[in-house]
Amino acid sequence: MVTQPVTINLIWISDGWSKTGQDALRNAVNSLTSMSHDSTTVTSSQDVPTLGQWWDVVRQYRDGVDRPVTDKVSLGSECFYTGPHMNMTLDQVMHIAKSVFNQSSIAETQGNITCMHPFNFSSNSIHLMLVSQNVYFLDGVGESEMIYRCKGDLEVVVNMNKNERNKVKVSWISEPQDEDDRCSWRLDSKLYLGPPNGDERMDVLIGNTVAKVADEVTNGDGRGWSVSNQSEDGNTGSSLSEVCMMQWRDTAAALPLFRDVKKNVSFNAVGANGYRYILPYLWDERISNCALRMADVCGAESKTLRQVQGKVTGGISVNHTTGLQPYSPNKQCGWDIQYPGAKSILFSIDYVSISPQDELRVCSIDGGDDDDDDADSPCSVIQSGTKEIKITGSKASIKFSTGNEVPFDARGWAMAYSAGFCEGTEDIYDEDGVISYAPPTGFSYFRGLSCKWVLHAKPGTPVSLSFTHINTTKELDYVAVLEIKEGQKFSQVANFSGSYSLSHLPHKMNLTGKVMIIFTTKTDQGNGWSAEFSISSPDKPHRPVFFIAVQVSALVVVFTLLVLIILAFRKFRRRDGNTSADEELKVMNLEANKEAGCIGEGPSAIVYRADMVGGTRIAVKYLKEDNTETFDLEERILLRVSSHPHIVSFVGHSQDSLGRKFLAFEFMSRGTLSHNLSERGEDVSWEKRLTIALQIALALQKLHMCSKPPIYHGNLRSDNVLLDELWNAKLGGFGSANYCRRDGWRIGNQAEMEEDIENFGVVLVELLRGEVLNSSSSPCCPMYLDEVNVLVAGKECLDQRLELPQEDNKVMGLAKLGEIAKWCINAGRDHQGVSTRPRIGDVVLILEQVQQLFRGNNLR
Repeated sequence: MVTQPVTINLIWISDGWSKTGQDALRNAVNSLTSMSHDSTTVTSSQDVPTLGQWWDVVRQYRDGVDRPVTDKVSLGSECFYTGPHMNMTLDQVMHIAKSVFNQSSIAETQGNITCMHPFNFSSNSIHLMLVSQNVYFLDGVGESEMIYRCKGDLEVVVNMNKNERNKVKVSWISEPQDEDDRCSWRLDSKLYLGPPNGDERMDVLIGNTVAKVADEVTNGDGRGWSVSNQSEDGNTGSSLSEVCMMQWRDTAAALPLFRDVKKNVSFNAVGANGYRYILPYLWDERISNCALRMADVCGAESKTLRQVQGKVTGGISVNHTTGLQPYSPNKQCGWDIQYPGAKSILFSIDYVSISPQDELRVCSIDGGDDDDDDADSPCSVIQSGTKEIKITGSKASIKFSTGNEVPFDARGWAMAYSAGFCEGTEDIYDEDGVISYAPPTGFSYFRGLSCKWVLHAKPGTPVSLSFTHINTTKELDYVAVLEIKEGQKFSQVANFSGSYSLSHLPHKMNLTGKVMIIFTTKTDQGNGWSAEFSISSPDKPHRPVFFIAVQVSALVVVFTLLVLIILAFRKFRRRDGNTSADEELKVMNLEANKEAGCIGEGPSAIVYRADMVGGTRIAVKYLKEDNTETFDLEERILLRVSSHPHIVSFVGHSQDSLGRKFLAFEFMSRGTLSHNLSERGEDVSWEKRLTIALQIALALQKLHMCSKPPIYHGNLRSDNVLLDELWNAKLGGFGSANYCRRDGWRIGNQAEMEEDIENFGVVLVELLRGEVLNSSSSPCCPMYLDEVNVLVAGKECLDQRLELPQEDNKVMGLAKLGEIAKWCINAGRDHQGVSTRPRIGDVVLILEQVQQLFRGNNLR
């Protein structure tokens, strides 16, 4: 084995070589080691093997003291023979091979041979003679091998000096004479479009050249590695590439290749500087099969995948829709798909090419472990013709087991999965709310959905439906609205398909009685829809008298137990002498009268830092004036909404040793948004600011759209936006919050929710500007900012502490953030007196699109 850095010396026979072909071969040799761990120069898909990864297959072989094959391959000297090359004899070839090792011998050829410098004799040098397709040989016994073979070896005696002669091996490789000769068979594939570097003969020669280098470093003198021990047909010593060339020849018609239809070329590997190649497979000892790069061998434990959508392959590092190399034998591979909230999971099988003795199956998991033979969950075995598998629930598993041997033409498998968020029919009896099919941001729905929502209203009573978002594939995926009349007859009212802008969304639909919304999909390209509904008189289902009696009896028992527990608890507290109303919220180290403990102060309240008995740090809020009604309202609202991930968590209420009431909240370690923007704005990147904007919009959406009745905040400003250690934003400061009036959007009033939207626009401007806007005299004050988007596009109002983005999509994203701010702040009323200020659902939708744009994704 060659374990030290190896040098490749080249002899170019003939003057018929193209410069582009020579450069492609030189690049291939240099790529063997430079591409091993450098993916930055790969211009194709990362699924395509690099030449360095191909060389890693060679490097798995080791010598007697466990040293691997060298990881350094480089070009040495090059010599060029441009003399007569018609009817050449074997003696002429031998003479050329000898001459390149001695300067005087080179001179004796009278210009037929030129060299960069003579070849050096070294055990770590490989000497290759490249024979052009326009070189012809005499039809003699000695020349027949060079006529009928693609490569071979010559042994020549080289005069190193007057007293020393050495035998040196020079290997020769022939360029194919035409497309049908013995050297072109490997390109006879149904996936072959054309040569990767524009010259089929040269591309075949390059494949043979690097294969010869692989053979030489593993078995150059016949004492290294050979496949003779692994062969069942009595082969007496096939080399690393020869054993795979034989298999390749047998399966040439199905040889898998990547295809570039635009350039009309095929390839299976990439090199440095954007070159593409067709390389021969090499024997991989780990999988006892031929490979283009080292296979990823799966472990015994299953991998857990928690994305809404993803791809899974047969555990092989090289996979494509046609597969590129066999998978590993004797393996048990597993993947668990889990996404809470999903109603179903759809598996789309891209291809399956496995041995009959191997098995691939998809199973549903009913909340427990799917342990092979002991599993009770239903499983589906995937066959070659299987296209889709759908399981119900939020958990599934994929199991793949392989036998003792994997045939060369078994390419593995690949499938994609998507979580679905509706299944069957959902009955709705609420007075108002939101229904939708809305996957997480950045993901689409999957094809094959057929879901129904039934709004149960009493016959003849009004039902209103207002769509706030529709994005489906036009003429393939539909949202249909139907009225159900007496006798369960259906009457279709509307059918929506396509992507609707905010200004083109359907008008409010006034319906009566029972209403059904049906969502069906044939594609997986849209991101769903959402609608607000209102039922004036819900037709709630009647429960049997017996069931009601049982419920009432159970409630009586529970209530009696609670009364007994409370009485016992109060008795214990009086005996204990503790005056606190809630032991869990007894605070220690609370220095309400010292500035050190104060972390915030507003017109009506002061917030202190405190520690609970168990050591948990919290924030406590005291009212400056005793106002029980305000305190109780804030607590009731927080109990309803603080479970939202972007609303500050409400811990509870209690009183201190002086009898003063306080509310306790989770402690947000980074403090307020206004403080972070003012004092350390350079730490709040554009990406963080955009995320903060979306998180606060989601909190506002919870108040305005998902609460019944709706809630307005009443004091939305950057002082009431709090940040945790991970820069997650949460909305706090609910002292002014209240329930909206039924005419909250009535024409002629400054509506409560409109005020929240306007204040949210101010927060957006502060995020862009990087400072709190306290005065209308500010040049970027939102009250006089008629063209926020123009200023942002001109970068005049952006926070100068941050580096301005260079990417067009990010600049556009910030400009659109300014447009949203303008929309929220400067909205007026149309000619009918209706407010043009957006609702928070519209704002959330556009912010999600801006986030996709900022990340480099195309907006739909």
